[in-house]
Amino acid sequence: MKKVLTLLLIIPFFSFTNAFSQASIIASGIDVHGTSPQNKNSICDLNNNGIQCDLIAQPTTGNNIYDWSYIAANGTATSLGTTAPFINPIFGSGEYKCNIIDGNTFLILFTVSSWVLMSDNATYPANSYNNISMANGPCGSKVLTASGLWTGYQWQLNGTDIPGANSQSFTATQSGLYRCKLLNNCGFATSTVLQINVTTPFPKPVLIAIGGNNNCSGSGIVRIQAPYVAGTHYKWFDAPSNVWLTSAPDTNFLDVSGLNRSLYVVQYNTCKSDTSVQITVSASTTLPIAPTISPAGPINICTGSASTLTAPYGVYYFAWYKNNVIISGANGYNYVANTSGVYSAILTDACGNTRTTPSVTLTVRSNPSAILTAQGNTTFCNGGNVTLQANTGSGYSYQWKKYSSIIAGATAPTYIANSTGNYKVIVTSQYGCSKNSTGVPVTVNPRPTSSINPPGPLTMCAGDSITLNANTGTGLLYQWRKNGSALSGATASIYKAKSQGTYTLLVTNGNGCTRVSTGCSITVNCRVGEPDNEVLIQPNPSSSDFSFNWTGNEPAELTIFDLTGKQIESAIIESGQQLQYGNLWPAGMYLVVIRSSHEVLTNRIIKTE
Repeated sequence: MKKVLTLLLIIPFFSFTNAFSQASIIASGIDVHGTSPQNKNSICDLNNNGIQCDLIAQPTTGNNIYDWSYIAANGTATSLGTTAPFINPIFGSGEYKCNIIDGNTFLILFTVSSWVLMSDNATYPANSYNNISMANGPCGSKVLTASGLWTGYQWQLNGTDIPGANSQSFTATQSGLYRCKLLNNCGFATSTVLQINVTTPFPKPVLIAIGGNNNCSGSGIVRIQAPYVAGTHYKWFDAPSNVWLTSAPDTNFLDVSGLNRSLYVVQYNTCKSDTSVQITVSASTTLPIAPTISPAGPINICTGSASTLTAPYGVYYFAWYKNNVIISGANGYNYVANTSGVYSAILTDACGNTRTTPSVTLTVRSNPSAILTAQGNTTFCNGGNVTLQANTGSGYSYQWKKYSSIIAGATAPTYIANSTGNYKVIVTSQYGCSKNSTGVPVTVNPRPTSSINPPGPLTMCAGDSITLNANTGTGLLYQWRKNGSALSGATASIYKAKSQGTYTLLVTNGNGCTRVSTGCSITVNCRVGEPDNEVLIQPNPSSSDFSFNWTGNEPAELTIFDLTGKQIESAIIESGQQLQYGNLWPAGMYLVVIRSSHEVLTNRIIKTE
């Protein structure tokens, strides 16, 4: 079922009867969009199901005949041949006319018309509109024109809107990528991109002197010529006198005579004007009075390098000499020299005048030797180093490198390496010639960890022992020491110390690197306490608390350990003071240690259930 949206376009008419005073065409259907600023009905496929719209000529009453015609956007007229007051389907965008004829008299009562702008919204707005025409414009420009029925235009260059370019046609005066956004009531479309190349009317003119620009005698004729471009004009100017040569012909060449003439030309047409660079015609030599070679020398270069010798530039003939012998093929204003010798050049102008430069001495210096030697092993343990020695020579300077990086401040002939890397030295002679040595790899291996872990106190009674445990790891070797001397056969990770002294451990890893632990001091100083000794412990054994009574003359430290070496209690006990511990201890044997300023006393106590 069609939904009807009615847009009425009123057309005044002349009536042969008094039945009606108005006639019109109505656009009726669900797809009627509205009226554009140009009074064109816009019909879009709003539902993407095909355009649904009728054009109805009014009036529809009476015995009338309806003669329809269609004028397309390109101006082609077509008779539709229907006699009904409406047409469906609509053929396309364009102007629709209808002659309403009296069925009795066959006289035309009214002629009505309406514009229709159609678009299929299923594929619109589109991005491939390609109805852009191109024509040549003035001065190499291109005129671009968009065809079709559109309500608005926006031309773009390289993707950017061109301000003010809102007409159906646009004149492109520069090269680039052009396209046009095309607007109507249904939305907008973007044209395809056109690559436009705008040609320059003519290049910048360059003057040349035919046969050379030196009039040696001052009486000959020299022709100055610019490139010929059809349709252009030429205006000549004399620079020294600062006047236009009004008598000079409007041609691309000019014959000049006399001495020292400097001219330029202005080339122009309706599109462009451009000025050449000035050219000079001389009557005498332009050779410099005292030409020299740059650099002036003496010049030192290194083996494998070269130096460019340069004579004054000009329109001359050049001949280079080495040790007063001409160098074959050396005819340019510069020469690349890579062998020792005395160099000079002779300059000759077009008239045969010559000038000779002073000579320059060039010496090729040998690169120094660069030899690096290691004064010791290049593989060592962390904390060690090796001295690297470069060869020496008069005037030599040095720069050490690690891998490819410069070592800051390392400019002596020796370098002490204490980290892993590949070391090189650059040796430079007094003439600035350098050479890199071959690399010497240095490897620094890590040292192992070395530590002693005693299970408990380091004080014992004579006849007892204390077990010392070393740290463990893959590939480690051990050597126990007492008071700095190795203990024979003590190479396990565990050692039982049975005598007083300071024990250390030497650990060696798989790279042969060693580390000595800190010392572990063991003391043998034990007296078993009796009731009349300085520490009294009652009762012993005990199933509850122990009473500790210190009878010494000064404060002492009371420490109690279980048999695993774990500290259970610790306190300062004063002379004559009594402390109690043990009620909550589990059953077992405990070690009591009393330390005063002059002695250490130990005792064992037993806690029962």
